[in-house]
Amino acid sequence: MRLFQFLFVSFLLLSVSQAQDNLYSLKTGNVNHFNPALVGVQSDLAVNLAYRDQSSMLSGQNSTASILTNYNLKNKLGFGLELSEERGGEGLYQTTVIKGNINYSFIKKEVKTRVGLNFGYRESNINWQTLKFEDQIDPSRGFSNSTAEQITENPSQAILLDFGFVSEYKNIIFGVSAMQFNQPNVSILTHNGNTILPTRWVSTLGYTKKVKEVNFSGLLTSQFQSQSTLLTTQVTSQYKFARIGVGYRQVFGEYKNNGWLLASAGIQFDKFQISYAYDSYYVQAGSSQNCSTHEVAAACFIKGLKKDSKISSFFNSIL
Repeated sequence: MRLFQFLFVSFLLLSVSQAQDNLYSLKTGNVNHFNPALVGVQSDLAVNLAYRDQSSMLSGQNSTASILTNYNLKNKLGFGLELSEERGGEGLYQTTVIKGNINYSFIKKEVKTRVGLNFGYRESNINWQTLKFEDQIDPSRGFSNSTAEQITENPSQAILLDFGFVSEYKNIIFGVSAMQFNQPNVSILTHNGNTILPTRWVSTLGYTKKVKEVNFSGLLTSQFQSQSTLLTTQVTSQYKFARIGVGYRQVFGEYKNNGWLLASAGIQFDKFQISYAYDSYYVQAGSSQNCSTHEVAAACFIKGLKKDSKISSFFNSIL
């Protein structure tokens, strides 16, 4: 195997074939990323936009963008549609996902519960034109020759199924979801055979309390996927239309273990909200180099904010 081909395959095995989901910090930027039961929890008719840019001291930054729309009927049944796209490796790869959502809410005794289901399609592509191979090197002109490598542009295509529920009891919110519980094959390299996108299990535990005119909300989110576990703790305070939050995300796994500091702020009115989050961690103790992400989200609540349940009130206050 040629050197450049070996490095290319190694890169894919580490970055693509690990088949890990992308990441969002703002919970209300795209609630469908965490739990399909949360679609429509803030408003009966809304449009949500989210964009996340991950940059670091390494080249090839990664970005993710999504749009989520929802419409709730009066019979407690709701529908949603999500379109998201992830780009990385300086244009080397692109993943597009479209999901249709259906959700339903009901009350049993003092517990109000929402359940949701996603049916989605995922497609990943490699931009083969950006790759360089050893036989393209000319001793005097650099990468000027054509390659003899046999390149087959076969995108990875997969069906996604997600399921989740979230319940409220007094001031406590609890939810569990299984994202892509069908574990589809997302291999891009035909000779790589079967690369499974493992189920991402997400559990959330939230609590909200209003003290005088300030609403305090705390959220603990656990995400487990294959050999990686993310544990995120967030606290948000809201005074009238202004919200600020802090948090900490710990990553545990076979390949990396690190901690991220989270800071967020936003404004929210009955018809719209805008939020921003900044995440950062230092590569090593005492180092001036750090990895960071910037995330922005905006939402238009066409029918205004829902205030008929603790679940809605909680996600109207958390960042």
